[in-house]
Amino acid sequence: MKVLIWLDIYWPHIGGREILVGRLLPALAARGHRFTVVTSHHDACLPDREVRDGVEIRRLPFFRALGERDVAAIAGLQRRVDDLLGELSPDLVHLHDVGASALFCLRSRALGATQVLTTMHYCPPPVGPGLLAQGLAASRWVTAVSSAALAACVAIAPSIGPRSSVIRNGLEPPAQPDGQPIVPRPADAVQPPRLLCVGKLTEGKGFDLAIDALAAMGPARGDARLIVAGDGPARPALRRQAESAGLGDAVEFAGWVPPAEVWALMENATMVLAPSRETTQWQEGLPLVALEAALMARPMIASRTGGLPEIILDGKTGL
Repeated sequence: MKVLIWLDIYWPHIGGREILVGRLLPALAARGHRFTVVTSHHDACLPDREVRDGVEIRRLPFFRALGERDVAAIAGLQRRVDDLLGELSPDLVHLHDVGASALFCLRSRALGATQVLTTMHYCPPPVGPGLLAQGLAASRWVTAVSSAALAACVAIAPSIGPRSSVIRNGLEPPAQPDGQPIVPRPADAVQPPRLLCVGKLTEGKGFDLAIDALAAMGPARGDARLIVAGDGPARPALRRQAESAGLGDAVEFAGWVPPAEVWALMENATMVLAPSRETTQWQEGLPLVALEAALMARPMIASRTGGLPEIILDGKTGL
């Protein structure tokens, strides 16, 4: 089967969605399916075309054309998408979220009768008629990574109810180089206590709330440390917040961490924090950090938002 994978941002840009897709495609390609990824350059200087792990990646300047509101550029980009779909002639188009670039796919004259599958990785806010509602309604089937995410999608496009399902995210248990499973050491063996936040540094992840909470503990904090692993637009503000709260020595910004090294971060943490907040555009779907914490036997403190309550057993595996 020839499958066209469509998503706004892909490798080397990284997040839970990109990690999941990056692991899924080589596994399915090994079973005989053929994939092409269509994505954007986003904010990096990346080649228009490359092959990674046996999967071809095609990048088009979606963000530039839409950001500049250049009608001629948008029309030209639509023609390029039409030509690309005609060239690839996929049996299936798999949208990962209905982002801005999906507009070009859904409106392509070359899409024809090609079946569209959409996977939603986050909980969208209630919206009126628009691209998201159109994309969901045009899909032959819709999957979501959590019950919360699916309920939010059905509220936007009720017609998808009979042709939708929940497929929760999953991860392989961590293993040592020799293939043997990693046996995590007890969380209370980590001294001094280390609290861990992992993810893209954005408003929605709520890492500022973790810094506020640490500051609110006062002397009771003792020698506990907060590790913030990841990068993103909120990093300068978070660093300033920690300094102004007098936590310069207690908050460590680890920067971007390769996915393969997250297990070591978990191993050296007492607990994992996910203080995610609801924004006007986004709620958590089923974050990988919660699955990683569970696989490493680390308790988790998280906001009751999106799909997080579907992972954490309150009072048993976290709060």
